Amino acid sequence: MNIVFAIDQNYITHCAATIQSILCHHADMPLQFYILIDQISQDKKDKLERAFHRPSVHLHFIPIQSQLFTDFLTRDHLTRAVYYRLLIPELIPTAKVLYLDADTIVNGSIRDFYNTELAGYMLAGVENYPSAYQNRQAQQAPGCFNSGVLLLNLDECRRVDLKSLALDYVKTHRVFDDQPILNAIIAQSWKVMPPKYNFTSSYLRFIRQEQEPLSPELQEAFTHPVIIHYTSANKPWLYFSNHPYRHLYWQYLQMTPFYHPFNRDIITDNLRLTHYLIRRKMSGHDRE
Repeated sequence: MNIVFAIDQNYITHCAATIQSILCHHADMPLQFYILIDQISQDKKDKLERAFHRPSVHLHFIPIQSQLFTDFLTRDHLTRAVYYRLLIPELIPTAKVLYLDADTIVNGSIRDFYNTELAGYMLAGVENYPSAYQNRQAQQAPGCFNSGVLLLNLDECRRVDLKSLALDYVKTHRVFDDQPILNAIIAQSWKVMPPKYNFTSSYLRFIRQEQEPLSPELQEAFTHPVIIHYTSANKPWLYFSNHPYRHLYWQYLQMTPFYHPFNRDIITDNLRLTHYLIRRKMSGHDRE
């Protein structure tokens, strides 16, 4: 199984928790982890390699030149690293990969998801908005997908030259992260997967507020999510987080050498995201 992360150095700790959660549910599988990153200290690299040193597990660190994305816009808590995933097709010479954001936790087997047939599709993913998924049968085409969990058909991505299409799109459109770029390029050439494979904070909030009975797949996503995606600024490592699956992040992080009460990455992100949330509240923009 080929799994890819695209991060900056500040997300190494969280990436370690995600990798540990994958290993706990796939101990009998050979796993190739590709980490696209702009810079990483030797200490953190060594710590990752020691933590996941197993005969069936291989870590590949792929350096990214962040200046490639100098002209790409960023905002709020999103950094330039959100664009690194656009380079996956040209940097990873495999036919298929599973891309995961590093604010995810795997809570079950992802084998069925990974083995999804992608013939005729560029990727498989989960719709970004739960209301769109709930009304799937009434729609003729899928809505937009969340780009934090993507099963990528790299042969097809290379055939259309995904990177060049993305660069061309940015030249003529004002966008702040990779998700609108990928959705515009790929349009309807993607396979809709059940929300249990990317249970975002949007789905969580929708389910909590929904008055009507949930569809069986939404109910399954809420009670037995396979991939928990802590979207928005309410990350599980924030001290004031109230996410119902917050404990899983800490459970897996404690199994790595990155768990420490004074972990600099966690403390720094608490300060940064707290400042961001305060600014958002004061500006009246209390949104996802």
